[in-house]
Amino acid sequence: MAHKRMPTKLKVLAVLMSLSSITNLAQGKWIVAMVGAAMLVALLRGSDGIRTVLMGLAGLALVVIPVQMLMAFSALRSLGAVGIGFNYSVWLGGVGALGMASAGFMLWCLGQDDVQSWMFERTQRAMPE
Repeated sequence: MAHKRMPTKLKVLAVLMSLSSITNLAQGKWIVAMVGAAMLVALLRGSDGIRTVLMGLAGLALVVIPVQMLMAFSALRSLGAVGIGFNYSVWLGGVGALGMASAGFMLWCLGQDDVQSWMFERTQRAMPE
C-alpha cells in the first residue's frame, strides 16, 4: 500500500504550531510550550481526538479574539486624547488580525478531507495487525 504524503497545508500548520511553542518557550511559558508541542506530536501521529480539540480551540479563538479586541479598543479610546491610543490600536489590530488568521487557517486546514484522510491513514499504519 502506497503511503500518502503529508498535505502541504498540514506542514504549514505544523510549522506555525512549532513557532508558537518556540515563542512560548522563549517567553518562559514552559507548560504552555510543552502542551503545544505535545498537541503537535499527537496531531502528526494522526490523533483525531487532538484534531477535534484543536478545531474547537480555533473556533473559540475566532469568537474570543474579537471580543477581547473590542474591549481593548474601548480602553484605548480613552487614551486617544493623550495621543498614544492610536499607536496601540494599530498594534493591537495587527496582533488580533494575525491571531484570527492563524485560528481560521487551523480550522480550515483540519477540516479538509485530504488532511483527515492522511491522519486516518497514519492512525491505521500505527496500529498492529
